[in-house]
Amino acid sequence: MPTTLKEINSVDDICTDVTSKTETLLGKLDEFVLNRAMRIVNHAPALYTLKELGAAAGSSSYGIDAAASALSISAPAMLSVPAWTGNALRIACIAQLASIAKSVLASEDELDQGDITALTAANLVAAKAISAGGLKWTALTAAVTGYGARNGADDGFNIKTASMQVLSSFFAVSTIFGVVDAIPSYVPLLSGQTEVVAGLGLLAYYGASNRDGNSTTKKVINAAVIGGMLWSKVAGGALALTSSNLLQVGTLVTAGTAYVAYGAIMKAKAALA
Repeated sequence: MPTTLKEINSVDDICTDVTSKTETLLGKLDEFVLNRAMRIVNHAPALYTLKELGAAAGSSSYGIDAAASALSISAPAMLSVPAWTGNALRIACIAQLASIAKSVLASEDELDQGDITALTAANLVAAKAISAGGLKWTALTAAVTGYGARNGADDGFNIKTASMQVLSSFFAVSTIFGVVDAIPSYVPLLSGQTEVVAGLGLLAYYGASNRDGNSTTKKVINAAVIGGMLWSKVAGGALALTSSNLLQVGTLVTAGTAYVAYGAIMKAKAALA
């Protein structure tokens, strides 16, 4: 029996209706599922390397439960940095995870490809610095984490910038003290001259904390680190007014620490005002 024109049109209508409904369904799938899934995939490199950074710090939760001792700062004798400052790593990891989550859940990606690449690179070198140690990895981490601030991508302290600002500040401090601590290895004359090396460390720290362009975050962290060092000395009796204590050269190091701490704290206070 020959197919009528009406039957052909009916089949066309059915195909068109099915195609239209399929496209609508796929559009809904894109909107509610695939778009979000693709955005998670876009952020995957940062998430993966954050997990690696946490693993290097002995954490199983993206660094959130990292111990303070994971981010230890090597410093010259007489300038020991309190272990609690290492909690900066935990703060940085929490801020980064929150930033990634916020970007994934937002209506538009808040972290663009450049941001994700910067986070990925920073996490990789930071993980290496923590797991392998060594001054070169510490210095490289300070350089990589500070990339955004040096290139105008740092728009103040917020959930997007917090992680890199905190990591950059602490690895910069670690680099300064690490370089000074290594000087006697290259200058034998300073071998065993702990007071002199400590003085060089304070001088370098003073210069770094007073440089133009330090962000508010860096000023606060500089003040927290040197303030913690001073508190450790005070708690250890360095300021006890005894004749034996006052006659020690180390008293000059304590006085120098107090001077640098005062300047750093005043700068942090002014930045926060």
